[in-house]
Amino acid sequence: MAEPSPVEGVDDKDLVQAAATLLTMPNTRADDPDRFAQAIRALVERRAQNAWPGEAADHEVAAFVMVARPREHQATFSSAPIADPAATTKPLLGNVLLLTRDGAHGQIFPMPCEPDGLLDWLSDKGFGESPLVIAYRPTAKMTVRTAGVQAAITREDPIRSVPPVATVEALREALERFRLDQLLTPGHCENGVWEPKRAIAYVPGARPELAIQNGLSRHLSSWFQGVIKVVCEHKTNIGRIDVKLLTNANGQPLAYWAILELKVIRTFAHATGKTKPGDINRSENIEAVKKGLRQAWGYQKNSKTEHGLLEVYDMRRDKSDDLFGDADVLKQLARLSPKPEYNVRPMYGSPEDARLAGESGV
Repeated sequence: MAEPSPVEGVDDKDLVQAAATLLTMPNTRADDPDRFAQAIRALVERRAQNAWPGEAADHEVAAFVMVARPREHQATFSSAPIADPAATTKPLLGNVLLLTRDGAHGQIFPMPCEPDGLLDWLSDKGFGESPLVIAYRPTAKMTVRTAGVQAAITREDPIRSVPPVATVEALREALERFRLDQLLTPGHCENGVWEPKRAIAYVPGARPELAIQNGLSRHLSSWFQGVIKVVCEHKTNIGRIDVKLLTNANGQPLAYWAILELKVIRTFAHATGKTKPGDINRSENIEAVKKGLRQAWGYQKNSKTEHGLLEVYDMRRDKSDDLFGDADVLKQLARLSPKPEYNVRPMYGSPEDARLAGESGV
C-alpha cells in the first residue's frame, strides 16, 4: 500500500512542481526597476543559452526600456506589440523594446540610431529617467541602468551562455561580484550604506547592514534566477537568519541550501550632517566577528543546511588589521565544528582608496 500523501488529495509530485515555481517568482523586496532588470536578465540569458534563435547575423544590440503604459507610445514610434518575449523566439536584437515592469509585454520597433547614440536618443525622447537594460551579443554583456540614462550609476552584468547552478563555487562568485559591482565604492553603492557626502571620511549610514542585505537579496535573486529562492530575516527558534537560500535540487521540494550571516566592521559610528562620528574600537569589531561566526555555525546546524557562510563587510578606513588572526577569534573558531566559511569583503570610501588598495577596474 502506498504511503498517504502529506496533503490529502494532492500528489507529492504536484507539491514539488508547485514549490519549484517559487524559484522563478520575482523578488518582492525589489522595487520595480530592479524587478525589471531581473526579468530582462532572465530573458536575455535564456536566448543566449539557446544560441539566440531567429536573430539576424548583423543585429548585435537590443535595448529594453521599462515604461508604465507601452501602448501609449505606439503611434509615436510606429511600434508593434510584443507579448511574452520569454516564451517566444521573436527576434530581439536590433530593436528597442518598451516593456512593463515584468518584461512580459509591450511594444517593439527597430533601433532608431547606432547603438553609441542610443542613450542620447532615449534622453531626447523623454526616457532619460526610465530604467534601461542594453544587451550586447558580441561581448556577452548587458548594461543595467535602473535609474535611467541620466543617472550616474551603471552596472555591467555578464550574459551567461550556460544556466546558473546551485554550487558553493557559484555562490562565492556571486558574492564577490556583488561586492565589486554594488559595494566597492560609494558611487555604485546601495543607498543607506554610507552617510550621504561623508563616505570619503568613512562615516557609515544609519543601518549599513540592512542596506547591504537588501542589495544582496536582489543580486542573488537575479544571479540565481530559477535556481535559488532568497529569503531574508527568517525567524527561527534560535534567532533570525539574515539571508537563507532555498533550492529544489534533485527534484526535491524546496529545502535549505545555504545561510548567510552578514556583519559590518567600521572605523566610525553613524553621524549625520557635520556631527563628529564616534569611534568604533577594535574590541567592538572583534565581538561582531565572533558573534557572526557563532550565528553562522548555529543557524547552519539548527536548520541542517549544507552551507553556512559569514560575510564580513569591511568599512574600516585602515584595513591592515586582520581580525580573523586575533587570538579571541581563533579561540572562537576552534570551538566550532564544522567551522563556518567566512569572507571579508573590503569596501572603500572613495575610488582613489580602492585603487591604492590594488582593486582593479576602479
